[in-house]
Amino acid sequence: MMPISPHQNCHDHSRLIRPGPTVMSDDAIEAQHIEIPDIVIRCQTQFAKLATNQTCVRQPWFRSAQGDFNLWCSGIKASGHDKSSLTYRLRKEKWKSVRDDIHDLLRGLCGILVQCQQLNSGKRQIIQPACNTPPEFIC
Repeated sequence: MMPISPHQNCHDHSRLIRPGPTVMSDDAIEAQHIEIPDIVIRCQTQFAKLATNQTCVRQPWFRSAQGDFNLWCSGIKASGHDKSSLTYRLRKEKWKSVRDDIHDLLRGLCGILVQCQQLNSGKRQIIQPACNTPPEFIC
C-alpha cells in the first residue's frame, strides 16, 4: 500500500479498505440489465444481513439509514412492477437520465452494503491509516 501523503486528508478512509471479492460487481449488474426493483431487493437483503450483526445494530446511523431506505422504497414504490411503480413511471425516454442516476445510486449503495458485510465477516480488512486518528469502525 502506498503511504498517505502529508497533503492527503487522513480521514479519507477510501484507501484504507483492501479490495476483496464482491457478491456482484457493478459490471455484473450492468451486464445483466438488472432493473431498479431487483437492486432495491438486493439492498434490502444486505441491510437485513447487516442488521443481524450487533456492532451494526449499535450504530445509530445504521438503523437510521435502513429506516430511511425502507421509507423511500415504500413511498416511491421502488420495488414494485405495476403501473404505480418507480420503474413504470420512469419508463419514457425523457426520464432516462433520472432512471440511470437512481440505478447508479442504488448500485453504489448495494456495493457499500456488500463491502460492510465483507468487513464484518472478515473477508475484507481495514488498514490502519498513517495518521494518529484510527478509522471509525465501518459497519
